[in-house]
Amino acid sequence: MLNAIAPKDPRSAGFTLVELLVAMAVFGMTASMLLGGVFGLTKFQQKDVTSPLPHEAVISAQTILRERLSRIVGVLRADANTAQIDFQGGEAQLGFFAPVLPMHAPDAVERYRLLLTSSGDLILYSSSGLNRNIDLENLALSGWRQTRLLTGVRDIQISYFGSEPLGTDRIWQSRWTDRRDLPILVRIKLSLDGEDGNYWPDLIVRPRANVNLICRIDQFSQRCKGQP
Repeated sequence: MLNAIAPKDPRSAGFTLVELLVAMAVFGMTASMLLGGVFGLTKFQQKDVTSPLPHEAVISAQTILRERLSRIVGVLRADANTAQIDFQGGEAQLGFFAPVLPMHAPDAVERYRLLLTSSGDLILYSSSGLNRNIDLENLALSGWRQTRLLTGVRDIQISYFGSEPLGTDRIWQSRWTDRRDLPILVRIKLSLDGEDGNYWPDLIVRPRANVNLICRIDQFSQRCKGQP
């Protein structure tokens, strides 16, 4: 005898209208979240391409400064009665001689001036080392080239390690001017604005220059005058 098959409950076949609406709502929210993530990632990538990351700007600035400071040239001051190196170091600015930046010209010596502007730009000024009409201590920088190293800088602190002017102890000093020698080390500290305000590792550079105080440097050959 065949068993009778019980008819199916019509309510158990397929989705109800409420279940269908709930599923559509869940799918809609999921699609919205995915599209938002894609658009956000695209916007971040575009921003990353058009403007360098703060860390990259700091690395670039430190690379330029380290290269210039390590290659300081010990040029004697022409306006001094006694032998003095043309190196003017203060707590907030620094003037020195070094080879020219690669983007300007090869194998030449230029005057440099590092300072922080009132707008928070760290600028490395440069001018021809053959121009004796420019005074490193003069605040007028007309005619100097400008290389902007960083923006958004709150404060700068430069210090110099070496013997005291009237002593033999080697200490960190906030000023190095009118000396017969170069500092052993130069340290530059910066405070930056924004979330990366502390991302400036202390830049400490040792100048490689050897200074000979018994001769005056010829600006063309960069040798002692009278030497072959």
